[in-house]
Amino acid sequence: MKKKLFVIILCLLLVLPNITYSVHADTPAEPSLRSQSAVVMDLDSGRFLYTHEPHKKLVPAGLSKLVTAYLALETLPLKDSLTVTSQDLSSVPEDAITIGLENGNHLTVEDAVYAALLGSSTEACLVLSRAVSGSEASFCDAMNSFAASLSCEDTVFKNSYGLSADGQSISAYDLAKIAREVYKNDTMRKVLKTESYDFTDSTTFWNTNKMIYSWDELHYSACTGGKNGYIVGYGGNFVCYAEKDGLRLVAVVMGADQDEEYYADAKDLLEYCFSSFSSCYPLTGFTIDEVQAEGIVLDNYYESITHNLPSYSFSTGVSFLLPSGTKPEDVEKNVTFYDSPQGSVAGYISCNYKGEHLGDVPIYLDSENVGALRFRLSGKTISSGSDSSGEGLVVLPVASNGDASGGQTVTISDSGNQTVTETAAPGAQTDSSSEDVSSDHSSTTKNHSSNNEKKKSSVMITIILIAVLLCLLAGFIWFFYRWINVKKEREKRKEETRKMMERRKQELSLYGDDDYSEEDDLADKDSLSEEDDLIADDGYSDENHFSKYDDSADEED
Repeated sequence: MKKKLFVIILCLLLVLPNITYSVHADTPAEPSLRSQSAVVMDLDSGRFLYTHEPHKKLVPAGLSKLVTAYLALETLPLKDSLTVTSQDLSSVPEDAITIGLENGNHLTVEDAVYAALLGSSTEACLVLSRAVSGSEASFCDAMNSFAASLSCEDTVFKNSYGLSADGQSISAYDLAKIAREVYKNDTMRKVLKTESYDFTDSTTFWNTNKMIYSWDELHYSACTGGKNGYIVGYGGNFVCYAEKDGLRLVAVVMGADQDEEYYADAKDLLEYCFSSFSSCYPLTGFTIDEVQAEGIVLDNYYESITHNLPSYSFSTGVSFLLPSGTKPEDVEKNVTFYDSPQGSVAGYISCNYKGEHLGDVPIYLDSENVGALRFRLSGKTISSGSDSSGEGLVVLPVASNGDASGGQTVTISDSGNQTVTETAAPGAQTDSSSEDVSSDHSSTTKNHSSNNEKKKSSVMITIILIAVLLCLLAGFIWFFYRWINVKKEREKRKEETRKMMERRKQELSLYGDDDYSEEDDLADKDSLSEEDDLIADDGYSDENHFSKYDDSADEED
């Protein structure tokens, strides 16, 4: 009996390890590295899938040429002609790689980029840096500014070609960010996967990345390009781009003793990540009925609502690269509604996995009169945080309703009705990065801020127009007032002249001027002003005037 029990226990001990192995056979073991530092990043989302000593500062070596070529392509036309100068050649260090360029040689920007990336030409880097910034010192400032724009905190460039220099450093973490940005340039992608380039009739550059050659023993079929560099005493570095099963990754390996080591580390890491991660669609089958049950209340109340109540929609085809086997319900989802819509966006769904923020999926407001509607969540607490527009947010944790198949757009009306519109089924082509999704939310916030700026500008323009109109109105009133006064003054003067003429007639009739006629009256009227002006100068007075007519009467008698 004891022997049988012993045999059973022994069989179990032999079988259990195999059972355990079979359960975990699909989960590859994490590779052991020979390099000092390494990372793997998802190109689509920018998320790091693997890190080993990611912030260790090392010498960039030839990988600096990625930044040099990229900045040149972003600044200079591809077919622009460049001229090699003696200043370029005198700046080449003795231990640098050269391709034999001479003073006065001409080459295009495209030639120089291929020479720098495939031929590792130091002269080409110096020519490009001078063409972009005027000098290599200024170009290094541009390189550092570019790195800073990507939040690279471990990076300092001291030259354009990568040889060691005091204070120059970079980390695998920063290099992955740079490699991702560089890969967005079409020409850079083309150059990095090119096997050879005919520089002149007698000179051909061959890519130093052995993974792209089908005949090489280091060939890796998933590799879509890369760049390597090596400095004696510092080790070798390698940036490798790869694509497989719809996933696009970049591996950065730094500080390997031999070329074969960084090639092996890069391949092992990429295969490990391809096997360990897959696209997860966290919003498949997800609804916001829980939120609707709480009730979204119109901020405007009407006795009768004639327009349709608003409805909400969001994309369920959004995917994130997560460990294989992750289910949609494993992703925590938080629904946030704005106090008032930002354009056509009513809020967003924040997706988080094990404390890591994956991205935000916009919730769209489907209504023809979005601008006339304002919303609030009844009975909810506004969080202390606010978005960039300064408006409070209401955050509601919501659990997923489970799994469902197919890429769909879920539309939910304010009355609680839900409709599902079929779209493309989830697959490699429907993957969306967390950066793209987050950028939708970010761009929405920017658009809202832009709308606020436009509203402020519109108000200012309205105020200016009103001020101008008031000035014109004031001017018109002043002009009208002056015109009325001038008219009154003229009437007053006419009346005074008429009265004066009446007095003169009476005076003449008192002294017997029988020959005084209507023509004399008109003549006197015309000369009235002249006589008034002469009174002061000639001592003219009423007595003189009357004596004049007395003398005239005596002569006639």
